[in-house]
Amino acid sequence: MVDDHAIVTETLSLRLAGVPGLVMIGRFTTDYPDLLREIATLYPDVTTVEIEPLGPATGTVLEAIHAACPRGQLVVLTASNDTSLAVLAAQAGASAWVAKSSTLEHLALVLSGVCDGHAWYPPEHLGAILRVLRSDAGSRQGATRSLDMLTRRQQEVMREIVAGKPYQQIASDLAIAEKTVRTHAANIFAKLNVHTRRQAVEVAERALCGGTPAASGPVRLV
Repeated sequence: MVDDHAIVTETLSLRLAGVPGLVMIGRFTTDYPDLLREIATLYPDVTTVEIEPLGPATGTVLEAIHAACPRGQLVVLTASNDTSLAVLAAQAGASAWVAKSSTLEHLALVLSGVCDGHAWYPPEHLGAILRVLRSDAGSRQGATRSLDMLTRRQQEVMREIVAGKPYQQIASDLAIAEKTVRTHAANIFAKLNVHTRRQAVEVAERALCGGTPAASGPVRLV
């Protein structure tokens, strides 16, 4: 769990401890300097994030968290009711938006449900989210067709990115320089007409991986 108030994560961790199927493995403040490294190390099934203090940076921060744990689910747990932030969260791959005024039972249901492919957003945000996502989907269709434009090496790099590996690891696996990996990644993003790893993975997973497997066993929560 990631929140700007430590007392919130401490209180929720105690209350969620009694929920069957949920295991709390970490809690951090939003400004914790090693947040991404901790998430990459713990590799949780679900990360909850309070996005209210992030404001316009919501999309960027959620993208970074997803890059640190590509197979994990993102759930916004927030006091905000800002539709523009809900749109940014959805674009960044957040599976759910839960108000802090919700019951503990609803939160537990969402945390378990996102691992089974479910999504939750309040009705008041859905209109704006769907309009933006439809627009994004139209542009991604052209990007999907661009996959066959990737060179063999770029396809190798893309598969490593889809696997969630950092650039340093990709360079080691492919026996090339990290700078070369970053150059390949930039060229891949340009060909796919995307701007982030998250967007590239969304395009490539459909074509190369056939989707993301659901988690099994207890949900491991940060």
